[in-house]
Parts: sequence; C-alpha cells; structure tokens
Amino acid sequence: MTENGTSILCTPPPRPQTSSDSWDDPFLLDHLIYSGAMPVVCSSGVIAAAVCVLVFTRPQMRSSLNIYLAGLSFFDLLLLAMSLLIYPPMSICLRKQQGLVCQFFWKTALVTYPVSLAAQTASVWTCVAITVDRFLAVQYPLKRRLWCTPTKALLVLSIIAIVSFFYKMPSVFEVDLDECGRLVPTDLRQNALYIVIYNTYGYLLLLIVIPWTIMIILNVIVVRAVHQAYKLRQNMTMSQRRVDDREGRCTVMALVMLSTFIVFNLLAGLNNVIEAFTVYHQYYRFRIPIGNLLVCVNSASNILIYSIFGRKFRHMCISLLFPCLLHRGYHWLQPTAALHSEVNDICRKVSYPHSRGSSLRLVHAKHSNASSTIEIREK
Repeated sequence: MTENGTSILCTPPPRPQTSSDSWDDPFLLDHLIYSGAMPVVCSSGVIAAAVCVLVFTRPQMRSSLNIYLAGLSFFDLLLLAMSLLIYPPMSICLRKQQGLVCQFFWKTALVTYPVSLAAQTASVWTCVAITVDRFLAVQYPLKRRLWCTPTKALLVLSIIAIVSFFYKMPSVFEVDLDECGRLVPTDLRQNALYIVIYNTYGYLLLLIVIPWTIMIILNVIVVRAVHQAYKLRQNMTMSQRRVDDREGRCTVMALVMLSTFIVFNLLAGLNNVIEAFTVYHQYYRFRIPIGNLLVCVNSASNILIYSIFGRKFRHMCISLLFPCLLHRGYHWLQPTAALHSEVNDICRKVSYPHSRGSSLRLVHAKHSNASSTIEIREK
C-alpha cells in the first residue's frame, strides 16, 4: 500500500531478451566471471589479505613500509569482502529477478557499495604512500629514520582512510530501495552534473591521473637509484652490504607490487574513461567484468609478491600458520642470516687472515638446526 491507499503490485521486471541458445547469451560471460571466478578469487584473497595483516602487524615486522603494507592488506581485505557480497548475488539476481538472493543483494548493497568504493580509494592512495616511502628511503637514506617512521606511517594511513571515507560518502545516497524492496538509483545518481563532476572527473583525477602520475614518476627515479646502488655495492663493507641488501629487497618488492597494481587496474581505469566519453557503452561490454575480476586478482595476489621477495615475511607466515615446519631445518623459511657454508668460509678467513695489520676475533656465535648467526669484529 502507498500513502494514498493505492496498492502496488510488485512483479519482477521483464528479463533481458536473449537467444534460446545459452551460448548466445550476451550476459553469459558476466555470469561465469561473477558467479564462478569471482567467488574463488575473492574468498582466497580474503584469507590471504587477513594473513598479511596479521604478519605485518607483528612487533618483529614493525617498520614504516610494513605499516603501509598492513594498511594496504586491510583495504584489500575490505575490497575483496565487499566484492564477494556484491558481484555473485548481483549476477544471480539479474537472471532470476526475485528470490532470497535478490533480497540479500538489494539490502546489503546499500552498505557494501559505498564501502567498496572507499576501500578502492584508500588502496590507491596507500600505494602512493608506499611509493613516497621508498622514494624517501632511497633518495635520502640519512634522513630515512627520521622521516619514515612507523608512527608517521600509521598517521598517514589514518588520514588516507578518513579522507577516503568522507570522499565517498555521497555514494551512500546514490542508491535506495523502492516500495517493493528493490534496489533503484536515486535522483542524485541520475543527476547529470553530479555524474560528470563527481563520478567522472573526480574518479579520473583523484584515482587515476594524479596517483598514477606520482607513482610512475617516483618509481622511475627509484629504479634508477637502485640500479646505481647495486653498482656501488662492491665498495661496501660486509655490514654495509647487508643493510643495503635488506633495503634493496624491500624497494624491489615495493616496485613489483606497484607495477602489478598499475597493470591489473589498467583495464578498470580504461573502462571508466570509455563509460565517461563514449556514447556506445555496450560495445565490447565484456571488458567490464574482466576489469573487475583483474582488480580482485591484484588484491588477492599481493601475498605472492610478499612471499617471493620477503624471507622474513615467509618465516612469519610459517611461524603463524605451520609452526611445525620451522623445526625441520628449511633454510628458505628463515630470516636473513649466515648459512652453514657461509659460516665455514668466515671461520677459514678468521683462521687464515689475508691482510696485514688486521686480526679478526670471533666474539659471538649462535647455532641452530636451520642456520647460524655469527658476528665478526675487528680487533
């Protein structure tokens, strides 16, 4: 019943006209991606992102870069969870037009839609923060401990989260439920000026042009600096080389992660440009579900990059998930330390020094089943 007493017949809207052959269905690829691939990617990604948050927030992993990576993993967790609640039910609802799945999608979309947009915005600018952190660490190594601190990183993450939430606050008022409980766009969503200024140009400038330009320019500078640093490694002492290697691995990991972010989000960015400036939106419409899937794949696959480039990250993951493996002597699980072969070489150098006027004294040695840590000082 409405306010004037007239009744409303809530019948499902007509389904899109499709061919009798399911393979000619123009929405078949959407259904396969959203109902088949998306749940698998998002479910595994939620678990992986949760593991990353747990690892990067451990006291042993405390650093500015790891704080940013923990924040990025948290935003990825939100994005993947919201995508899992949006796309599979939406795909099923578009085919059935009614039922419990549609009721679930219509009601939850009021929350999941704006949260997913805020998480996406926060993820983009967290990647920018990671780029700036690596730029400062490489270009100004003497001031890195002053500028790149965990406390300042946590403050930057908080600012990014708050600004992203308030920036995407208008999206809460873009959708609503009609008298039959179906999800419908509001007058704000249908306002042409709002769509052009806020959705189109706001997205292009604040989520593509400005952040991607910053990341590309700073990453080019960082890559050149890292390349020059590797040439200077030969003139460093062992302790300096060890610190340089650790910073180099962190920088390379960040570069790979940011590069994959740009590659996997490129199609989604192009889709927004096409939707904004092209009249024939339905041409090659399969690019939309593929672009959304690639965004989720990027968020779900970051743990692989962390595992490949971070030996300490691998060690913390195994210690949290499979602690029994740490007692079997797998060197690849251990944090960076001298292996048995390296210890033997150092011991031979201690016994038979090659340079005059210098003698080396062994002051401390720890031995474990997996690795040995040895400290050498000049006397």
